[in-house]
Amino acid sequence: GAKHISVYALKPEEGTPMFGKYLNGDLLSEDETADLYDFARGYLKTLGFERYEVSNFALPGYRSRHNLNYWKRGEYIGFGVAASSCINNRRFTNTESIDEYVHCLLHDKYAEVFSEQIEGDEIISEYIMLALRTSDGIDLADYLKNFGSDFKEDFKFELNKESKYLDISDTRVKIKDEYLFVQNNVIINFLK
Repeated sequence: GAKHISVYALKPEEGTPMFGKYLNGDLLSEDETADLYDFARGYLKTLGFERYEVSNFALPGYRSRHNLNYWKRGEYIGFGVAASSCINNRRFTNTESIDEYVHCLLHDKYAEVFSEQIEGDEIISEYIMLALRTSDGIDLADYLKNFGSDFKEDFKFELNKESKYLDISDTRVKIKDEYLFVQNNVIINFLK
């Protein structure tokens, strides 16, 4: 049986038949989707699955190291058409055109069509956004090591404003389990 499960409840992509149904109101409402998600979360828990990120559940010891690397702002490199990479706080993406990609390879050129350098407050915001998506939340010692300051001091106002949604301890800050599904409403307040 499966040892890792992803559960997604996203808005359909524009241009797809499902997006048309979404616009016509033929799909479940946000409240109905939330109820189904909550049911799935409870059911998976009875089977021994732990939610370790908003949409990912795993049996103990089977968390996806690949996904955790993204949520911990690790580096990654993508090979192939439309592949994305992030190295030294620079994110870049290859072309979506197979012809252009092959042409670049044959001519010793990069197939990169998009690049951005992540700097300053963007790094902190990305760190917070990714960490708060996980059930572990923000490790306060790790934040101090990475940014040289105290998270609780840096975000005193935001922590107070969002306190009902947060578990705040001496070692970490995380979104309470029952609010993790609507984490964007909480996270947005911590982004600079």
